[in-house]
Amino acid sequence: GRVVPGYFHACCGGETATPPMIWGATEFGDCFEPVVCPYCSGSDKFYWKREAPLAGVLEALGLEGVGVPPVFSVAGHEGSNYTRAVTVALGGEEHTFAAENFRLLIGRALGWNTVRSNRFSIDLEGDTVGFVGTGFGHGVGLCQEGASEAARSGLGWSRILRHYFPRCDIIAMDELKR
Repeated sequence: GRVVPGYFHACCGGETATPPMIWGATEFGDCFEPVVCPYCSGSDKFYWKREAPLAGVLEALGLEGVGVPPVFSVAGHEGSNYTRAVTVALGGEEHTFAAENFRLLIGRALGWNTVRSNRFSIDLEGDTVGFVGTGFGHGVGLCQEGASEAARSGLGWSRILRHYFPRCDIIAMDELKR
C-alpha cells in the first residue's frame, strides 16, 4: 500500500543486501530481503582487489598513525558476506566504523574505487592496506549488471524486478492512485 524506493547499485557481487544491513534501521527495511543474484558473476565489477597506503587510510578515518601498526577487524552480517563494521585497534584504543561509513570515508579521501562495495575483507602488510571484495556499490535493491545480463538471457522486465524486489508488488502508478 505504499511506494517503495527503487534502490539500485552497479553490481551486487552475488547477493543483494537490505537497507538495514547497509544504512541501519530505515522506514522501508521490511520491504526488502537479500536475494541471490546468479546473473552478475561474469561482470568485471564482480570481484575486485585494491591497495592503499596505510597512512592514507588512517588519515581518511581521522586516526593518528603513530606507533604500533593498527589491527583491522572486519565483522560481517550473520548469514551474509556483507561487512557490518570495521574496527581499527590503534594505540590501545578501538575505533569502530559502520561498513558503509568506512567505505565512504575511504572513497572520499582515496578514490571511489578503493573500497568498491560493502562486501570486503582487509589485510595489512607493512605500510599497505589490501582490500578484497565482490560487487560495486551499496548492494541494496536492483543489481544493474545482473539485471542487464538477465535481460540478455531473455528475462522480461517484470520478472527481473520481481527477482530483485520479491516482497514488493509491481503495479502501474495509475493503479496506485485508485
